[in-house]
Amino acid sequence: MTGSRRSIPHPPAVVSDDSLVSRGEARVEDSTDAVSFSALLRGHLARPSSNVVDVWVTDLREAFGPPEWARNVLDEAEVARSESYRYARDRERFVATHARLRVVLAAYLGCRADRVQLTGEPGRKPRLLGHSSDALSFSVSHSDNLAVVAVASASDVGVDIESVEQIRLTESLLRAALSGGERRAIRALPEERQPESFYRLWTAKEAYLKAIGTGLSDRLDSVEMLVDGTGRVSLRADRFNPAAPWLWTIQRFGPREGYVGHVAVEGELATVNVYHLR
Repeated sequence: MTGSRRSIPHPPAVVSDDSLVSRGEARVEDSTDAVSFSALLRGHLARPSSNVVDVWVTDLREAFGPPEWARNVLDEAEVARSESYRYARDRERFVATHARLRVVLAAYLGCRADRVQLTGEPGRKPRLLGHSSDALSFSVSHSDNLAVVAVASASDVGVDIESVEQIRLTESLLRAALSGGERRAIRALPEERQPESFYRLWTAKEAYLKAIGTGLSDRLDSVEMLVDGTGRVSLRADRFNPAAPWLWTIQRFGPREGYVGHVAVEGELATVNVYHLR
């Protein structure tokens, strides 16, 4: 099937001034042109190089086909998971997110979206089966009506985004989500900066836990992130893997105004390419 799919050139990109906050951070390149959904369906994407992560951003409110199309490209396990959600809005977002995930992966693999084979238990890292996919890793996240898919080659990757809200950071919330060191770092900041810094810490931690393939409930208190004065987050400690801070790269990116996001990748990371699917 690969021969019938044309190659999609990556759209031009610009580098934001704040994407290179300090030495050692990856380069974040945000595409200036959107990639159309129909082009992705027909085309074929080159896999990212070993030190690059591609991040695809998509608005779940945009309809890319008949209402039944998204559901029809999912496998039986995904359909069953979607039906486990209590509210229709959550079911619809799950279906829309996973349909887009399949379209993105299919473009890299050179196959149809419904032919992408996935494995994984709820709360655990999903992986690809077949397709010579041993060198292709992915992660998916959504918040409100925005979803992102991160794709990497030759290393595990995790991604997480959150919509930034001016929430009240109670001690019970901080204790449930953060370590003692993380809580102290948040409280040391000016009050107006605390909510966004909380989301930065949270998305970095969840991206890392997704990348290593464990559930939040299993390892949440064993991982500690460090946030500096610029808002950059790095991995400070993993109780079960003392070498992890030297092996993993955490990089922030902005999927859209009002959102924060992080990717986590094993090894060095040179570039995060952010593409917008419309």
